[in-house]
Amino acid sequence: MLDRSYLHRGILGMSRYPGGGVEGWFPIHYAAAVLAAHRLSEDPAYAPAVAAMQAQVDLMMATHAHLFQGAPAGRLDPDAIGRIARCIEERIHRHSHSGHSVIFAAHAMRALTAAPECGRVEVVEGICQVIGYFNRNQGVGLDPAAVGAFPDFSPQGVADLVSAELRRIPDVVPISIGHIGLGHVMTHGHALIELSRLGHVHLAEKGYGAFCAHLGGARAA
Repeated sequence: MLDRSYLHRGILGMSRYPGGGVEGWFPIHYAAAVLAAHRLSEDPAYAPAVAAMQAQVDLMMATHAHLFQGAPAGRLDPDAIGRIARCIEERIHRHSHSGHSVIFAAHAMRALTAAPECGRVEVVEGICQVIGYFNRNQGVGLDPAAVGAFPDFSPQGVADLVSAELRRIPDVVPISIGHIGLGHVMTHGHALIELSRLGHVHLAEKGYGAFCAHLGGARAA
């Protein structure tokens, strides 16, 4: 299993948003990848792959060192997770940017649940700033109201929908195509499942229509 330093550096990287559009928020993917690797390493089923994951993550952090260097020295935010939750709640019901705000927020909230000592005010503020970008810029959003019938929200139901899309390959849109690629259908669905596991079921339910719009868009592409 990867040690807690990967949680610390991943959370720090999530907060290093310099502002701007895609050139500013795209590098946050690297921090999310660190947190995702730590998450996978907790599962004993992935034990044989941990050394390889660690080598890849270490190389990535060295390549994008500006995201992961240093340590915030400010005070702890006693409501760190709550602030992030309220930030994504503003627009979680609308799909845009392939669900990136939900994906990034779920990674950050899970990591801060595991490592609350990382919830410094400046870190939380940085994470909320990148989510705020998506809140302000709806991009190519799809309207959940225009989506056909999907089953009611449940974590297992979301997993089943994503699994069904994987089984439809190559009939679905290729994973490499634009903002509705299948890769982010998976990560968007996972984010809702993670929010539910963390106890934020109301957020997952509120964001479910947007996920269905994302999935419907991928099917229609």
